[in-house]
Amino acid sequence: MAAAPEPERPMTRTSSTRIAKTAQGTHTFEVAVDRGLGVGACVTSDTFAVGGHDWRVRFYPRGADARRENYVAVFLDLVSKGGVDVQVQVLFDFRLLNWATGVLSSVFSQTKLFKAARGPWGTNTFMQRGLLEASYLQDDRILIECEVTVVKQSLARETVDVRVPPSDLMLGDLGRLLESEVGADVAFKVKGEVFHAHKIILSVRSPVFKELLYGSTSETKKSVTIDDMEPVVLKALLRFFYTDSLPAMGELDGGEKNEDLVWHLLVAAEKYAVERMKLICEEILCKQLDGKSVASTLALADKHHCSGVRDACLEFMRRECPAVYIDILEKAANKSHKV
Repeated sequence: MAAAPEPERPMTRTSSTRIAKTAQGTHTFEVAVDRGLGVGACVTSDTFAVGGHDWRVRFYPRGADARRENYVAVFLDLVSKGGVDVQVQVLFDFRLLNWATGVLSSVFSQTKLFKAARGPWGTNTFMQRGLLEASYLQDDRILIECEVTVVKQSLARETVDVRVPPSDLMLGDLGRLLESEVGADVAFKVKGEVFHAHKIILSVRSPVFKELLYGSTSETKKSVTIDDMEPVVLKALLRFFYTDSLPAMGELDGGEKNEDLVWHLLVAAEKYAVERMKLICEEILCKQLDGKSVASTLALADKHHCSGVRDACLEFMRRECPAVYIDILEKAANKSHKV
């Protein structure tokens, strides 16, 4: 099958400070989707070289595990030539080709310290299968472009960022629909306050809400009581469903510290499977790190499985609190020896 023509790049770009001594390469991986593959089965690309290391893309068309079989998963694998001790700092970006428009869109990007012994890095929730098949599948083919940037020399002061994927919400007037409550068909009762919304929008944005509102019951629910959430958090969650963005912290009249509120939002995003909102909260927390909050933030990051925040905390400690950082490493090493 002939290779797809080189599409035009999207006009929107981000800028960053150039990192000294980097190597960059792009690999195009055209996947012929085998609909007979089951959950956990993957398709791998050819091996390609960037920055003196060999790499490979793994694509799971039915999900990497049963919990997320409604999503496709994509990972970047370091094919080590030097054994399990190989480590390399990498920025990688996965893009998908829209065959109809010829545009490649960035879906997931991340900065990671790759360790051959730890296996591949990527995401189990790369994209919902329904959305992928509707916009990026043609003749049972998907084209994935993976751009890999290998850092050969670290900066004097490194930072760890959570990279938030671009918005896929197309209608900008949904926020006004939420505020007007026109056509709202479900009410949420939270600690004495009532919020009205539209079931169809919530079910599209969250598989958890879809099950809650259109699940196994004979009649769809018109009223839902939520006991484990503050009103300000639900208000922000609903706004995200409609606008794909969080309000400024000053707009949230919740009477809580900024950091505490962000953690509540992150927990809500995790509960209702809103991956983009969770990543935005992680990004905010990474930017707010200081000497007073880093220890508690690290503990919460471990509790809620936030790898990006955890990496940022450890990097902050390595730079600003080296004694604490070494103590954590020693305790982790002792714990692993006991196991």
